[in-house]
Amino acid sequence: MLVLLLLSVSVTAAEGQDFWRHLAPEQILHTDQDDAHVPEEEKEYADMWEALADCGLARPVVPQWLPEGFEQIELAEITGFPDELLYQAAYRRNEEALVFFVAVHLPREEGLQNSTGTFQKDEGDPEPYETGGVTHMLFTNAGRASAVWVNGPAECAISGDITMDELRQVIDSIYEL
Repeated sequence: MLVLLLLSVSVTAAEGQDFWRHLAPEQILHTDQDDAHVPEEEKEYADMWEALADCGLARPVVPQWLPEGFEQIELAEITGFPDELLYQAAYRRNEEALVFFVAVHLPREEGLQNSTGTFQKDEGDPEPYETGGVTHMLFTNAGRASAVWVNGPAECAISGDITMDELRQVIDSIYEL
């Protein structure tokens, strides 16, 4: 089930939706707030906060709250992309799964950044949800609550077996101090 969820949320899909066109341009451009870079040494991270801090991302993108019972079962760095760092965390609660994905775009001489991927979704338009000064696009994919958003050089996605209200709470928790 986790593999199907990962495949349905991340990578490029033939019938995907270009959510990034719904976001404000200033959310997509790299800014001086971040010093995104490849970490100096390879290491295993305990959680997404540690991985993103090590690569210099200085923006809130990681949820501080997940619905009760979800526990991290995997944190993976996906390699092979020269201009970005890709991290994926998987959580499980009994037979339910939740996946969180962050692509950190590294600075390039031209100042431009590429979009990582396309996401599949169920029929209907995504719902914009703004919090923390960031627009998040909410939708369902194969019946699972999902969201995508951009914060500076980070493209993020979360999807899983939770309700849309729980998804909003997860997103709200990103910006809590």
